[in-house]
Amino acid sequence: MRRVDGSLAAGGGVSGFRFSDASALVLVAVANSALQGQSATRDYFDEVPPASRLVSQTPASLRLHLFGDRSAPDYRDVSPRDGIDDFRGDRLAALTERFSPILRRNNFSVPRDFRTIVGGLPTLHVDRWMDGVLSNSDSIPLTFAQGRNERAEIARGDSMLLALFREFEPRVQAPNVVPAGPRRETILYFDFPGHDEASWRAAYHSSDPTVSTIYAHPFIDERTTGGERRFTLVVQYWFFYPFNDGPNNHEGDWEHINVAITTRAQAVSDSVAPGGKGALSEGEIRHLLDSASGSTVDSLSIAWVAYYFHHSVFLLDYLTPSASSGASQTASGHGAAPPIWEDANFVVSSLQRRQALAGGRLATHPIGHIGGNNRGVDELLTVVPRFGRSYNRNTHGTFPFPATWRTLGALGASEEIAGSVVPKLRESSARSDSLPWYALIDDDHYVTYRRESIVLLPDWERVTDAATGDLEMWREWAWMVLPIRFGFPSSPSPGRGAVSRTDLGNVSMMSITRHDSWNRSTVTSIHHLYRPHVLRVALAPVSPFNGLQNGWGILNAPIALTGLVPGVQVVTAQLLPWITGALGVLGRPPGKTFFVGTLPNRFTSFGAGRVVGFGGDGFARLLPREEDDSVAAFLARGAVRGARVDHHSYRRRPNDGWRIWLLLHYGDRFAIENTISRDTTSLSYGIAADDGNRIATVRGKMASWQASGGVRLSRKLAGNQLRGYARAGYIWNWYEIFDATLDGVTLATTRTSGGHSPSLRPSKTWWPNSMYGGAGVEWFAPRRAWILGRLGYGVSTELSLVAYPLRTARCSCVLERGDGAVAVVFGW
Repeated sequence: MRRVDGSLAAGGGVSGFRFSDASALVLVAVANSALQGQSATRDYFDEVPPASRLVSQTPASLRLHLFGDRSAPDYRDVSPRDGIDDFRGDRLAALTERFSPILRRNNFSVPRDFRTIVGGLPTLHVDRWMDGVLSNSDSIPLTFAQGRNERAEIARGDSMLLALFREFEPRVQAPNVVPAGPRRETILYFDFPGHDEASWRAAYHSSDPTVSTIYAHPFIDERTTGGERRFTLVVQYWFFYPFNDGPNNHEGDWEHINVAITTRAQAVSDSVAPGGKGALSEGEIRHLLDSASGSTVDSLSIAWVAYYFHHSVFLLDYLTPSASSGASQTASGHGAAPPIWEDANFVVSSLQRRQALAGGRLATHPIGHIGGNNRGVDELLTVVPRFGRSYNRNTHGTFPFPATWRTLGALGASEEIAGSVVPKLRESSARSDSLPWYALIDDDHYVTYRRESIVLLPDWERVTDAATGDLEMWREWAWMVLPIRFGFPSSPSPGRGAVSRTDLGNVSMMSITRHDSWNRSTVTSIHHLYRPHVLRVALAPVSPFNGLQNGWGILNAPIALTGLVPGVQVVTAQLLPWITGALGVLGRPPGKTFFVGTLPNRFTSFGAGRVVGFGGDGFARLLPREEDDSVAAFLARGAVRGARVDHHSYRRRPNDGWRIWLLLHYGDRFAIENTISRDTTSLSYGIAADDGNRIATVRGKMASWQASGGVRLSRKLAGNQLRGYARAGYIWNWYEIFDATLDGVTLATTRTSGGHSPSLRPSKTWWPNSMYGGAGVEWFAPRRAWILGRLGYGVSTELSLVAYPLRTARCSCVLERGDGAVAVVFGW
């Protein structure tokens, strides 16, 4: 049985824009607030861009008669009538089953046959607009119930379909002149159940996830290199989903992957064909397609697979895994990424494990994971948490591996893809060939596709040629030719209507034959190569908003806060790569992060060094004074001479202490830092007489502890190794005064303390009590000089000023001091 499909870019959205996490949140918040409460309306014209154009068949598909040679005497297109020679169709159907994907669903949503969603071919709606105003609305039923009006209904529908075909005849060149008068436009669409997140979920959540249909469209890609023409047979597997529920929402969602097919001889060859990996000669292509040649589909292999999601495409090389996209992606073009954080072999090793599953019986079935739980900053906009019942879990892009995929597109989109790299097999599958390939996986989340659940799609040119004079066939295949939107044209979604006649992620998808990827093998004008770094942990610190959780709503606010301020995240980030290594040894490696962008030279830094304090004479105010019995008694005895504390005599001797730095780097210019410091210093003040002469001295020692949190901004001074930086933040300062004496005699108050340390629970001492600012210079070794290629090192020196507000019964003032520090720094 053969069927049909069509598709658009995963998740919709605006192509070409890049936003930071912060700006993304602001933009989505404004749009969401302005457009909240909108629902499906017939007044959608200003939100829907003009229809895209059909994409033609490839010259190689036409010249090599991919779907059969109509001039051949034995050409037959009878069962089914689809523009494909029946014998060639049987061969192509066998190929599409051999290389059919195995999809891991994220929830209840799986690819569907769009014709069966509403119990048969859906009704085609025809809206005609005049100067942006709806002037006429009609519908064409594409299936007909038996009844007394059947003939009239069929005649009416056929008449309208033929009129639409004449109106949108694809092979008639559009005139370059626009007629005077009102601007007219016709918008065609299918309308599926539901109109927003809640109603879509209600309509489809009870559907059987094992009932799934996909579409397969083969085409031949031709490349000329060095004067030699080479060809690649590519099968596009298209997946139709009735709705998209991600950071943006729209009805009708088309997704796809491309699978390049090659011969076993090419698969084991060490050389790369002139036209690319797995490319074949014209003779090899003809032999591959000819079922009468005696060759079997079992002799064919995968050359590469292209996975499409959002506006990206990930290319997975099956022929030379050692040079696979994953390995090269992690090492190319994005700056020096810390090796201890990267898992450069993840893609290669994962693919090899999949190819070896069940003795290689699943090696020709690429595994794809249906995306995915939204982890973007827009999750902060949901007030009421929904947890497991949350939306934003059906973007439907097809991902090659489970991981947290970041920097996927506009508005800082990120997705969490669940599952295992290798699916669990039935116990008998490893030892026996008794089970068919589609029964090997013992996990209901995975869906396999055999011939009866794959719709074979020709090029639209084959349909229009074959449908001439055949109204029944035209009814069946009109959707491939007409500019039909698969779903109500516009849906409630953040950003909807913000830009006139622009798809901002709220517009339903058009047929796949009008998709930019139709008959194109890899990158397109809207799909760019996704070349990620593969980082060892799911919470790799590539963004302050790493920890945002799908469905947590406003509870994500404290998670976002912890990413922006120093604290636990800075400390735990130091340990993550080492913990990951230990878990890997134990056979429980954590999830990965896929990230596109420039990684910092290091994610984390650890420093330790000496601190010398200066200034801060005012801290001598903390020594025992009149409240101490001994001091009070001395002042009383010296009352005749006017004895008093000399407030101009406060002194703090330069101190020597130590400090530990912990830094988390978000790029090479911005970092958040924590420090822990301790120092001991001597304090003193004098007691003077009326004539100003000192008559006694109070001395003591102060042990001071500091825990700070702040930010660091840096820039290059010379090359990438020497950088200057500014730092600022807050401090918890606490201290102890001890060994206080009056002219060498121990005072009655032997010890005092003040300030406060960080509190683990909210209290009056929860907040810091000091502020700091400073600047420094750091030299950090180039990557080639790192210890074992994993541990970087350097030195830094910095000057800082601290302001400590002091509020006591005798003083409400700000104590100021400075310090200079020199440290040895390590980073990874």
